[in-house]
Amino acid sequence: MLIFFRIIIISIFFNTLFQCRLYAQHPESSFELYSSKNGLPDNNVESIIRDNKGFMWIGTESGLSRFDGIQFLDFTRKENPFTLSATNISKIIPISNGKIGMVTRAGFIVLDPNNFKLQHYLIPDTTSFSQYLNSIRDAFQMPGGNILITTNTGLYEFLPESKLNFRYDAYTAADVNSKRMLYGYTIVPISEVEYLVYNEKTWMSIYNSQKKTLATIGSGDRLQKIFRPAKRWFDVRLLQLTKDDIVLADIKNDTIKYYNKVSGSITKSCLPFKAAEELNWSTGIFKLDDTHFVLTGRETGYYILTLNNKTGTITCDPQKYLSKYTCNVVFVDAEKRIWVGTRVGLLRQKNKQPFLVNYSITSPLFAGRLLPAFHCVYRYKDKLYFGSKHDSCALVVVDTTTMQVIQTQKYLRGDGEYGSVFSIQSYHEDSLWMGTSNGIWWYDVVSKKTGRVKDTQAIGVENWDNVMLYPPDKHGRAWFLASMAGKVANYDPSTRRFKNYDQHTIPAFPFKRVKNIAYDAYGDTWFGGHALTRWNNRLQNFDTLITSYAGPLKYKDDIVALTADKSGSLWLHNANNSLLEYKIKEKRFEHYDGIKYGLSSVVIQSLANEVNNELWYTTGTKLGYFNIATKTAITFSQQDGIPEERSSGRTIYFDAGINKFYSLHDNHFVKFDAKIRPGKIPDSLFLFTQVATTGKTIYFPEKQITLPASTQNFKISYTIIDYDNSEGYNFYYQVNGGGWVSLGSERTIDFYGVNPGKMPVTVKAVSRFGQVFQKMILIKIQYPFWLRWWFIALTALTLAGLIYFLYRYRIKQLKQLYQLRSKISQDLHDEIGATLSGISMYSHVAKDQMKKDKYNEVGQSLDVMQKSASEMVLKLNDIIWLVDPQHDALEKLLLKLEEYAMDMTGAANIKTLSDFSSFKEYVKLSMDVRRNVFLICKEAINNAVKYSRAAHLNLNVSYQYKKLCIVISDDGKGFDMDEVKTGNGLYNIGKRAEDSGLTLELKSTPGIGTSLKLCYNLTH
Repeated sequence: MLIFFRIIIISIFFNTLFQCRLYAQHPESSFELYSSKNGLPDNNVESIIRDNKGFMWIGTESGLSRFDGIQFLDFTRKENPFTLSATNISKIIPISNGKIGMVTRAGFIVLDPNNFKLQHYLIPDTTSFSQYLNSIRDAFQMPGGNILITTNTGLYEFLPESKLNFRYDAYTAADVNSKRMLYGYTIVPISEVEYLVYNEKTWMSIYNSQKKTLATIGSGDRLQKIFRPAKRWFDVRLLQLTKDDIVLADIKNDTIKYYNKVSGSITKSCLPFKAAEELNWSTGIFKLDDTHFVLTGRETGYYILTLNNKTGTITCDPQKYLSKYTCNVVFVDAEKRIWVGTRVGLLRQKNKQPFLVNYSITSPLFAGRLLPAFHCVYRYKDKLYFGSKHDSCALVVVDTTTMQVIQTQKYLRGDGEYGSVFSIQSYHEDSLWMGTSNGIWWYDVVSKKTGRVKDTQAIGVENWDNVMLYPPDKHGRAWFLASMAGKVANYDPSTRRFKNYDQHTIPAFPFKRVKNIAYDAYGDTWFGGHALTRWNNRLQNFDTLITSYAGPLKYKDDIVALTADKSGSLWLHNANNSLLEYKIKEKRFEHYDGIKYGLSSVVIQSLANEVNNELWYTTGTKLGYFNIATKTAITFSQQDGIPEERSSGRTIYFDAGINKFYSLHDNHFVKFDAKIRPGKIPDSLFLFTQVATTGKTIYFPEKQITLPASTQNFKISYTIIDYDNSEGYNFYYQVNGGGWVSLGSERTIDFYGVNPGKMPVTVKAVSRFGQVFQKMILIKIQYPFWLRWWFIALTALTLAGLIYFLYRYRIKQLKQLYQLRSKISQDLHDEIGATLSGISMYSHVAKDQMKKDKYNEVGQSLDVMQKSASEMVLKLNDIIWLVDPQHDALEKLLLKLEEYAMDMTGAANIKTLSDFSSFKEYVKLSMDVRRNVFLICKEAINNAVKYSRAAHLNLNVSYQYKKLCIVISDDGKGFDMDEVKTGNGLYNIGKRAEDSGLTLELKSTPGIGTSLKLCYNLTH
C-alpha cells in the first residue's frame, strides 16, 4: 500500500513537472528582442494585450504602440491615426465589443482598435488635485459594461458612456502635500456584484455594485483569512485564473494560496525559494493559461507555476527564466507564444524552429591565411564532402553529426600550383569521383586513399582540366565537361567506358566555351556556356544550337547557370539577364525580370534542380525560390540565417536521400528542407488596414468603399499578421484583373491620377513557404455630378423639355403669325370689300344720276368714291408697311408714327413735337407687337386730332433698362375718365395692348389735356 502511494506521489510530481515544462521548451536564445530601434516609443514595456484582429498592443512608459509582426505603429506620433497624450500605460485590459482599456496616470482610456476612437473616463476636477484623482491603479469591467477603477484617491464606478455612477474619495484636495495618497491597488471580483479592493486605508474592502456600498472587511471575516497579506496591503499578488479559481502570492511569504470560489477550499503550497530574496514590490503575477501562471522575479527573470486543479496544489519550477532581463509583464497569445515586456524592450518567443540552418566550417586543419571557398558538396552516408579552392584542403570531409572537419586533402594542378575541386559524384560504391582543375580523381571513403582516374581507352579524359562531373542521367550515363575547353563526355558506370565529343569528333561538339549541363524531362542532355546545344539521345547527335535568348540581354552569349524541370522546360541565366525559361517543345523563351518577379536581382549566381515546382537560386547574398507554377518568387536574407558571403558555387545541391538542399557560401553552407510544411495562419490575418485620400482615411475598409469624385490619388495599406514569419512575405497586386505587379515586401500601394468609376484592386501575399493569401477591395470613385446618371437623365429631360418648349413656342409663334396673317387678311378683305362695295354702289348711283342729268349730284358721288379709294390706298399702305420684314426695326416704326402724326396734325393746325433722343439702340420688334403698337398710337393720334382741340401734340420715346415707353400727349380740352371708360374705342386699345404684352396707361384731365403711355419690356 505504501508503494502504491509512493507511485501516485511520484506520478503527480512528474506530471506537474512536465506541465511546468510545457512553457519552458525554449532557451533565452529563442526570444527576439524589439526596442525603440524597431519603432517602440519606449524600451520600458509595462503592458501587453492582443486585439480581436490579431494585433499586439504594447503599453510603455512613454506611450502606446501597435505591432503586426513587422512594424510598430507609434501612437505618440502625430502622423498616426490618433495621438495618445497619456503615458505610463501600466496595464491594458480587454473591454467588451473588441475594445481595449488602458490604465494610465491621466485617467482610464478605452480604445476601439477598429476605428481608433478613444473614450476617456475621468473624475471631473479642474484643480491640481486632478492628477491624483485620475492616476489610475487598477480597473475592471463589470457585467453590464460598467467600469470600476481605483486611483490614488479612492474608488469610482463609471457607466459605459463614461458618466460617474459611484464615487468614494479616500482623500481630498486638502490632503495634497500633507498626506501620502496611494489609496487603491488591486480589484478582484468575488462575485457578480462584489469586488475585493486592496487599499491603503483599510487593507481590504468590499464594494457592492448593486447597493453602491464600500465596506471594510472585519478581522473576523472569512475573506480576511483567505486574502489578507502577512505584512502590508500592497504585498499581495492576486490572479484570477478562471471564473472560480484564484491564486494569491505574498511577496513576504514563502507560500502561495489557491482558492476555489465554488467549494470555498483553500490550499497552500510552498515556494522553492525564499520569497523575500526572490520577490519584491516590482513582482507581478500573470496568467499563461487556466493552470499555468508566472511570478516575475525581484530584479530579473520569472518563475513558472502550475496549478493542479484537482488537488489545489501549486508547483513552482525552480528555474528562473530570462534571468538577464527585468520582466515587467508576461503575456501569452492564442498560439501559446510568450511575450515579455522588459525594461530594455519587448521579447517575443519564437514558436518555430528556423527553416534555414547556417553552418560555418572551420578547422585547425585549414592551413594558410584564407578559409576555403566551397565550390561543391556531396553527402555520402554520414559524411559531407566539400570541394573547394584552398592551399591545403581542396577536399574537406565533415562529420554530419558533429559538423566537425575530420579530414582534408589537397590536389595540385599540372603546373604544381594548388588546385581546386569543382565537382564530386559517386558512380561506384564507397568511391567518390572529383572533377578538379587537374583532371578526374577518385577518393576511397573507407581507406581515405585518392588517385587519378585512369583513361584506359586513351581518349585523353585524364588530361582534362577544370572538370565538372554530373550524376547519371535516366539512361545511366554520367555526363561531364572540361570547362571553357569545348570538351564533353559521358561515362557508363556499368561498363566503365567513356565516350567523348569535341570539335574534331563525329558528331562534333558545336561550340567551345562550355560551362554547364542539364538533363531535360525528355531524356536529352543540354550543354550551356557561350551557346546552348542539345544532345538528342534518340538521334545520338547534337541537333540544336541556340545563340540568342530573351530579355534585354538576349544576345549575351554566356550561360552561367543551367537546370531543367520535370515539365519540359530548361531554366537558365545568361549574365545579368535575370531568369529565362526555354520551353523545349515550343522552342520559345520566356524572360522573368528579377525585379518585377521578386527575385531581388537580375544577377543569379546559382540554380538548383527543380523540386516540388520550386526552383531555388542565389542572388548576391540572398537565397530564394521561384515557383514555376505560380511564377512568384520568395527570397531569404541574412535575418533568415543566410551568411553574408556570396554564393561560391554555381549549383545549389539537392540531397534526394534526406530531401535537403545545400547552398554554398565560402566556408559556410546553408542546409534547408526541400518540402516545407509550415503551420498555416488564418486568412483573417491578411487584411487591409486603411485606404487614405486627401483629408480622409478609412480604417479596416470592407470589401467595397466609395470615394468622392474629387479623389485623384489614394493609398491602400495592408498587412499580414504573422509573428513567426513576419518578413517572409512578398506582395503582388493587380487592378481590374490585369497582370500581377510585384511589390516585394512593401505594404502600401500608391495610386495617382485615377479616373472615376469602379476599380477592383486585388492584393496577394505569398509566404516564403508557399502559402498564398489573396484579398480584393472594390474602390468606387464617384463620378462628378455632371457625369452621374441622375444628372445626365435630368439634363436629357431638361434638354427634351427645352426642345419641346421651343417646339411649342415655335408652334405658338407660327399660330400667332397665322392668326395675325388671318386677321390682316380679314382686315384687308373687309377694307377692300367695303370700299369696293361703296365705290360700286356710288358708281351705280352716279350712273343713274347721269341718266337723270343730275350732274351736281354725280360730282358728289364721285367725290365719295375718290375719298373711299384714297382711304383704302392709305390703309393698304399701312398694312403692307406693317407686314414688310424690312420695317421690323423700332426706329422705322417711330419714324412712321412721326410721319403719320405730322400728316394728321398738319391738317388740324396742331403742332407736333417729337423727341427720340434717348433711344439710340437697334431694337427689333415682332410683327404682332409692331402692328399693335402702331395701331394703338395711330388711334391715339387720330383721337387727339379729332377731339382734343389741342395746340400741340407731343410724341416722346424713352428707353432704359430694356424697357421701351412711347408717350403721346396733347394740351387739349381733355375729358372725364369716368365718363369714357366704356367708350371711344378704349376697349379695343386695351385688348391690343394685352395681346402683345404691352402696358397701357391713359391719363386725362379736363382743361389740361390727355396722355397715353405705352410700355414694352424688350426682355420678352
